[in-house]
Parts: sequence; C-alpha cells; structure tokens
Amino acid sequence: MMSKVLVDTSVILRFYARDDPLHTKALAALHWLEEQGYIPCIAPQVLYEMWVVLTRPVAQNGFGMRAEDAYQHLQQAVSDFQLLPDPPTLWQEWMEICRQHSVLGREAHDARLVAWMRCYEIDYLCTFNPNDFNRCPEVKYAPLF
Repeated sequence: MMSKVLVDTSVILRFYARDDPLHTKALAALHWLEEQGYIPCIAPQVLYEMWVVLTRPVAQNGFGMRAEDAYQHLQQAVSDFQLLPDPPTLWQEWMEICRQHSVLGREAHDARLVAWMRCYEIDYLCTFNPNDFNRCPEVKYAPLF
C-alpha cells in the first residue's frame, strides 16, 4: 500500500507560482515524494486557503487574481493531486486536538489539517511552515529540498 502525504497550501501555491523563489523546492519535493512511492494528497481546506491567497490583493500578500483565474488554479490542483473529502469525524478529531494541545486563535486552522490527517491515518505533511504545526508533535514532515 502506498502512503499518502498531505501537501500544505504553502507548497501547492509555490508549485504553481513559477516565479516564486520556493517554486524549485516545491517542485523537487513533490517529485521526490512521487519517486519514493508517496501519494501527494490535498484536503478541501487546502483549496479554501488557496482561494483566499490567490484572490487576495498583492498589496496584502496575495496573488491578486480574478475569481475565474483562481477557479482555474483550483481545478488544476484537483487534477494534479488526490483530493480526499472531509471525513464525517473531522470536527470531533479537530475539537480533541484543540483541547489536547491548547490550540488558540488562528492555530485552529492548522489543527484542522492535523485532524484531517488523523482521520485518514496520514503521518506526513509537506509544508514550508512547520512552525505552524508545533503544537502537534505527532506530525512528521516530508523533506523539502
């Protein structure tokens, strides 16, 4: 059985942004995962987060895209990566993680990704932002090159 890896929004965005300084690292990491037999997966939340960044103005650290262009990027992501739906027990896992690790404020978004990983028994996360997941020591990180 091939293992799945959750690919975080930070990596997906840079995978598609060819002019981003981290594009090459994202590309190399995803190729390495596939060469090692891993299946790169995305959660619906990754798509929500992509939409936010893609449509946010450039002056606010976004891409400043029109809705139609952002839609096309999300469709491409769904085509390129295995999208797994939110499982029915996601909210229960999320609440348990928030309670167990004293998750506060914005950290709840990242805790939701960890809960999603737990529901699918996915151990590895491919992200450029490992510090966002420090409260959850069970997360293992896929290498970024």
